[in-house]
Amino acid sequence: MTKDKAKRSKLFWLATSLLLAFPILTSASDSNKATTKQEVQKIVIKLGHYTDDLHATTMALKLGKILATQKDVEVSLFLNLEAVGLADQRVPQDLHWGKSPTIEKLFSEATKSGMSVWVCPHCADAAGLKASNLRKPARIASEKDLASLFITADKVIDY
Repeated sequence: MTKDKAKRSKLFWLATSLLLAFPILTSASDSNKATTKQEVQKIVIKLGHYTDDLHATTMALKLGKILATQKDVEVSLFLNLEAVGLADQRVPQDLHWGKSPTIEKLFSEATKSGMSVWVCPHCADAAGLKASNLRKPARIASEKDLASLFITADKVIDY
């Protein structure tokens, strides 16, 4: 084989090797980008109970705190039906389920951990709940807020 043919043969194998390796190298690079750019996961905990089911209320608040303390997680508690009473500062939160802390303590811990609280506007109106009676940081959702809350949610947990 002449030197020229040998040189071309080496170049051919080098080029072929690079072409075969290229997809592997680029996919490894893409997976590194995916792991370094983490998107925020949006979780909505929908609670429809309060004094009628203290177990559900306790679990929703405990789970809200646990999830809100995780990296890259945004947690919203959505209160509807009987649960709107949880956001009413005129309603005492000194109740507890079993040996769990009071609802007041659980609510405070969960919201201090970063969990937001949204109140169904229709249920709030039916319960006579106004913005001036809300326990902080609860907010009465607008219909636009409601749509956005559930459309953008990655997960909805129902209690």
